[in-house]
Amino acid sequence: MNLPMDFFTIALLLLLTIILIQGLEFLKTRGKKLPPGPTRLPIIGNLHLIGDKPHKSLTRLAKTHGPIMCLRLGQIDTVVISSSAVAKEVLQKQDLAFSSRSIQDVVHAVDHYKYSMVYLPVGSTWRNMRKILNSNVFSGNSLDGSKEIRRRKVAELVESCRSQSRRGEAVDIGGAAFTTSLNLLSNTIFSRDLADPFSDSAKEFKELVRKITVLNGTPNFSDFFPVLARFDPQGIRRRMTVFATHLREIFRGMIDERLEKQKLNHVHEHEEAKKDAIDVLLAISQQNPQEIDRKHIEHLCLVRARKNNHILLILCPNYKICWDLICFSFYTKFWIWMIDELPKFYPFTINPLVKLINFKIELYIISNVFLITISIRLNYFSNTLKLFKIILKYFLNGGAAFTTSLNLLSNTIFSRDLADPFSDSAKEFKELVRKITVLNGTPNFSDFFPVLARFDPQGIRRRMTVFATHLREIFRGLYFCILLLKLVAEELVKSRTSVFFVSLFSKYISIKKKIDVIIERLKLVEDLFIAGTDTTSVTVEWAMAELLKNPDVMKKAKAELDDVIGKGKVIDESDLSHLPYLRSIVKETLRLHAPVPFLVPRRVGEDIEVCGYIVPKNSQVFVNAWAIARDPETWNDPLEFKPERFVDSEVNVKGRDFDLIPFGAGRRICPGLPLAMRVVPVMVGSLLNCFEWKVAGGMSAKELDMEEKFGITLQKAYPLHVVPIPV
Repeated sequence: MNLPMDFFTIALLLLLTIILIQGLEFLKTRGKKLPPGPTRLPIIGNLHLIGDKPHKSLTRLAKTHGPIMCLRLGQIDTVVISSSAVAKEVLQKQDLAFSSRSIQDVVHAVDHYKYSMVYLPVGSTWRNMRKILNSNVFSGNSLDGSKEIRRRKVAELVESCRSQSRRGEAVDIGGAAFTTSLNLLSNTIFSRDLADPFSDSAKEFKELVRKITVLNGTPNFSDFFPVLARFDPQGIRRRMTVFATHLREIFRGMIDERLEKQKLNHVHEHEEAKKDAIDVLLAISQQNPQEIDRKHIEHLCLVRARKNNHILLILCPNYKICWDLICFSFYTKFWIWMIDELPKFYPFTINPLVKLINFKIELYIISNVFLITISIRLNYFSNTLKLFKIILKYFLNGGAAFTTSLNLLSNTIFSRDLADPFSDSAKEFKELVRKITVLNGTPNFSDFFPVLARFDPQGIRRRMTVFATHLREIFRGLYFCILLLKLVAEELVKSRTSVFFVSLFSKYISIKKKIDVIIERLKLVEDLFIAGTDTTSVTVEWAMAELLKNPDVMKKAKAELDDVIGKGKVIDESDLSHLPYLRSIVKETLRLHAPVPFLVPRRVGEDIEVCGYIVPKNSQVFVNAWAIARDPETWNDPLEFKPERFVDSEVNVKGRDFDLIPFGAGRRICPGLPLAMRVVPVMVGSLLNCFEWKVAGGMSAKELDMEEKFGITLQKAYPLHVVPIPV
């Protein structure tokens, strides 16, 4: 074989391919006045200029090429907006033309893009979902009605910090805020917590959400080279599918629980039921399925808690009663994992299970439950009710800003906590959420080269699949456990005889079938959890970090709180109108640390003229909100943390002032903005008013590392651990 000739042939073919591609690109854009941009390399375009912090690299490029520039990222034309004037043109004057979303390869996991309000095109389905959220979840009346929940969740955050102070422990501000946000949202929607602020229950949920956000932020070859998308070369889509599936399972369970509750008529007809958001959403989906269905509701919830597989091990260490294996034996996927790890069980089970699991039998065993004497059954019932209380307590168990954010959000949606502010229960959940957000924000070759998407070259899709599936399993498992407990409690009220087992068995079978049949229908709520928990907790964490680095600002804020509220008290939402400096601190934090630096990328369906340039068809459009908020032509000392700039300013974050658009603008503005602007200042103000703070490990506050970690949300690279000192 003539190796030199073979090498020459391959090199020539490669050169011809490059020339052909470049020629096609030239013909495609010939005669069009594209925005200026850096010189493109063959094949990769400008990918080599992006780096691991795209918001910073694109800001630097904009200083050379202008506020509207065009780059070629793999196969994808990308227009970047870096000034408030151009952002206003795109987000307000030509809002409709730029209202479509750029669908990243990673959101193909579990078909999220088909049902998520974030990615749906602006049409009747999107308008209906938006109307439902604005009217029933984030309206002024709805938020006023749930403000006591938020006050309670923030009080729990403060109490958890006091508890850690007594033990001499540092508080993970981001983790605690996540737990609180999660539970606040879950209580608003589902009337329950999803995490216990006093335990580690939210750790896995937080980890799941973080995994999803990390995957969303991971650069994906499939996005840059769409031809590769089917191969998922980095595995990003596969991982996202796993994580998203896990996350969805969590919310499916809670939705199914509510449907079963409605079916069993827990609220008498003559009583007025207290309805939360999920009741309203389900009612609308049942009455007007063309407006919203279950899949949309499920995806609106995207972010879940802990996997069911660990519930019994966590709840029953050394406890002498295990769950009624009669029930679990009919749904083996929920108990088969227990074979090697089950604790000692209570005096009844069935012999086949005793043989299978090979227990050392230390307690009374009966093969036929109908032979159990009344006294033994009643003793079992008594212990079951105790277990019911324990499981409810620890199932609600849930680090501190993430924990608080988690619980605030979960209470808003589910009316329950997902994390415990008095423990590390939210840590794993936070990490999961962070991994998801980081993946979502990671540049993905599959997005730049769609031809590579099927290969998933970076494994982003694979990882996102893992995280999303994990997250979904959490909620399905939580529901399953709660529903069984609920059924036991209901049947105990009705009967203390053997009829109990027959009734429980029949209802269990019907419920299992119901789960299998309708589990795929509601997906709307998933988005709320992904968007609400991490962005809130990240903002609280950045605010506290900036206050520690700027003690004069902290001193001034504390003085205002002392004058208006009184030292050591938790802030009420009604106090915010009297706390202009605190509100300015939140605005300044959002200016310097935009939670979503590029907002959510958009896409144009046809050639659009903007500021004298043509934005070519199928281009993705980044609005660099991070760069706009640091533009020296707009802001004096843009890199300095100066809340005073907002004290006498009319600039707000509601999408009307394009110098500051952390929540976006136009019809695609974040619907959760009203909730965020209540939750963040209350959390930050309460933490300031109730404690003095010092950095853990004896570090000076001036030495705090403010390095950023890019993802869908702009996180603090090194979590903020601080020691609270009660005032």
